[in-house]
Amino acid sequence: MDTPQATVPQHEEILDVNGKKFIGYLIRVYSGNDSWSVTKRYSDFLTLHTFLTVKKGIYPDIDKFDFPKKEFGWLALDEKITLKRKEAFDEYVMLLVGLKPIPAQVEAFLGFDGAEADPTELTRMDSNLTGTPTTMGKHHQRLSSLQEEEGEHEEEDEEENIVADHSANIKVEAVPGFGRRPGGGGGG
Repeated sequence: MDTPQATVPQHEEILDVNGKKFIGYLIRVYSGNDSWSVTKRYSDFLTLHTFLTVKKGIYPDIDKFDFPKKEFGWLALDEKITLKRKEAFDEYVMLLVGLKPIPAQVEAFLGFDGAEADPTELTRMDSNLTGTPTTMGKHHQRLSSLQEEEGEHEEEDEEENIVADHSANIKVEAVPGFGRRPGGGGGG
C-alpha cells in the first residue's frame, strides 16, 4: 500500500455557532485512489500534537517539529500568522501520514475511513465545514478529571466505559459552567 499523502492547501475565516471567528485549515488527504478533505482549527492540531508528544521519543520527527505558538485575540486571525501556520501545518500533516504505523488518533484526525477518535483517549477531534467549533482543548482537562472520578468503575465492561465517557464528553460540551461542584463555591 502506498504511503498516504496530505496537504493543507488553504485556510479560511469561519464563524462558529456563537458568531465568533476562527481560522479553519483545510486538510486534503490522498490514500490510494481515495481522497477527502477535513477542516481543523489550531486547537485541534495542538491537542493532537500534545497527545503525540506526551511521551518523548515515540515519534521523534513529531517531537522535533517546530509547532506554531498560540496567538490570542486579533493576532490569531492575522493573515501573516495564519499563512505561516498553514505552511507549518502543511509540513506537519506530511509528518503525520509518514508515521509507521499511523496512530488511531491521527487516522481519526485526518478522517481515514470515517474513523472517530476514542473518547477515552481524546475528546472530539473535528471541526466541520459548517463552522461548528471543537472545544477539545478547553474540555480535555475536564474530561480527564471526570474520568478520574469515574475510575472506580474500571471493572465494568470496556464498551460501557466508552459509552459513559462519550456521554460525559457530550455533557461537558453542553452544560454551561460544567466543572463547578454544587455547593462547593465557597461562600459569597
